[in-house]
Amino acid sequence: MPTLAVTSPTRLRQAADLIAADAKRLAGVWSRRIPGSFTVTVAGDIALITAGGPPAPMAYTFEAPKGPPGVWHPVFAYQERKDWTWVRQDPRPFLGPAADAMADAAMIQYAKVTDDWAKQCGFR
Repeated sequence: MPTLAVTSPTRLRQAADLIAADAKRLAGVWSRRIPGSFTVTVAGDIALITAGGPPAPMAYTFEAPKGPPGVWHPVFAYQERKDWTWVRQDPRPFLGPAADAMADAAMIQYAKVTDDWAKQCGFR
C-alpha cells in the first residue's frame, strides 16, 4: 500500500511567515528594534514565531503575554537591585493580534498541503 506524507514544513513555514510579517508590521508602527528580531522556526508539525532577545529585549514587555495590567521592568538600574526604580509597561501586543488577524490566511496557505498531496497522487 503506497503512503504519502501529508505534512509539509514548507507550507507550515509559509503560513507562519504570514503571521510574522503582520506582527512585524504592527510592531514597526512604534518600534525600530522589534521587527528585526523575529525568527520563524519549523520543527516537524510545529511552527514557532519568536521576537525579542538581545536585539529587542523589550519585546516581551510590550507583548505582555499574560495580558493586562502589563509587565513591570526596571529603569535606571545602575545601582544595587534594591535601589532600582520599577515601572509598569502598558502592553502593546503585536504577535497575538497578528495571529488573530492572519489566522484565516495562514490556514488557507497551510491547507495547500492537501493540494500538494493530491498532485502527488496524480490528481490535477
